Amino acid sequence: MRQEIAERGPNGHGPAVEELDLGGRIRATRQERGFSLAELASRAEVSKSLISQIERGIVAPSVETVRKIASALEVPVFSLFLSSLEGDLVVRADARRAVGYPGSPIKREILSPNLKGRMVLLWVTLPPHAESGPIPVHHTGEESVVVIHGALEVLVGERSTRLEQGDAMTFDSELPHIFRNPGGEPCEAVVAISPPHL
Repeated sequence: MRQEIAERGPNGHGPAVEELDLGGRIRATRQERGFSLAELASRAEVSKSLISQIERGIVAPSVETVRKIASALEVPVFSLFLSSLEGDLVVRADARRAVGYPGSPIKREILSPNLKGRMVLLWVTLPPHAESGPIPVHHTGEESVVVIHGALEVLVGERSTRLEQGDAMTFDSELPHIFRNPGGEPCEAVVAISPPHL
């Protein structure tokens, strides 16, 4: 199973396409975390056979299933859709790598040159009334968000916080969380996640 990830070319003339083996990425992350197929299936509340089929590229999982798997692996969802990054210290505006989830209208652009540091920065654009997903996700680490334009509702556990332009929030990303755009205009925010993935 091959997933497409849009990446702007250095000349800024539209996205190039990078192919990523999502199943292989899930398998590698599961092995790094030391989970058996049965352990991951139990933690994600899906069948062992489904995990096996996803890892072998037989089945293309829904985004909701990927979110469950990411939470079970305690990694950010985007890290399962993105191959390792290599690069200089600087990421130019016209050379950001964009990660898109199938069926999701939200745009996530990687602002960090690689995923080897202690954190990763994302530029996230949410269309009006869009949300980061139908179910809360959680992963190891800490997350911070700064709203650049528009408004953002952040649900962390049972707490809902509305952020306006210039507002910032930091929370324990092990708590289930969702981002929502409550307004009628696009929301742009910078999100920092630490660690970027394990």
